[in-house]
Amino acid sequence: MSSPDSFVSKALGELGPFTSLYVLDVADGVIDDFVPAGREDLVLGFARPLPLLVMHGMLGMDERYAPGIGQAVPALLGESRGPERAEKNLVRLVRRLVVEKQATPGPDLVSWMLHYAPSGQHSEVERQVRLLLLQVIAEATRRIGWVLHDRLPGPRGTHTATDRRGLPVTGNVLVRDGQALARLIADSAVERLLFRLPGMRLSIPATGIRLAPWGGADCFPESLPAAFPPVRIHCTGDEEIRWLPEPVFTTAPPRSR
Repeated sequence: MSSPDSFVSKALGELGPFTSLYVLDVADGVIDDFVPAGREDLVLGFARPLPLLVMHGMLGMDERYAPGIGQAVPALLGESRGPERAEKNLVRLVRRLVVEKQATPGPDLVSWMLHYAPSGQHSEVERQVRLLLLQVIAEATRRIGWVLHDRLPGPRGTHTATDRRGLPVTGNVLVRDGQALARLIADSAVERLLFRLPGMRLSIPATGIRLAPWGGADCFPESLPAAFPPVRIHCTGDEEIRWLPEPVFTTAPPRSR
């Protein structure tokens, strides 16, 4: 009988070489929302929403799941009082998602987890989906926040700190566990942000950045206010409005094993 680690790893191993391109596409959408303003809190406006959006797509969730997941996950990862309600809501949403993917598999991680899991293990698949969702979002968010904290210059061109956690790495990453997926998401996102906004700098010095517990970590920047030259987004009115980019990160599993 396959262990949970086994079927989750096999599902993650189905992520294709275009996974990072999917993250870049999601990142472009997030960046487009704030570039006209010339300033943004990179924790609230980038580090936190981007991993959540990416995992929405990778797990095969559509816009019906956005309100519930968008409330439950931050409540469980943050300093929220009364997380019991958020956990119940997350359990309910994941259970519905697993039932839907069992009936109609798609090009997503949940469908692949069901494909590789032993028969009759739905409750374990649900548990592993919740764990993967929370783990990847927490770790990717922390990595994005700390890399930006360490790399962006502050007032007068000074850096906030030395890069203690490593620079973003480009290229394909072999995804076999949640940590590898979190690194891939974070590094691809940071790479895109710095490419599109090379003149970005933090608005306050390192001493002005407050730290607080978040996502199981002892400390995380509460905010990273940044300024950059505003960028006008040209819209023709003919652009297709999408919930999330097309799922290029994998294919749908076969109907039978």
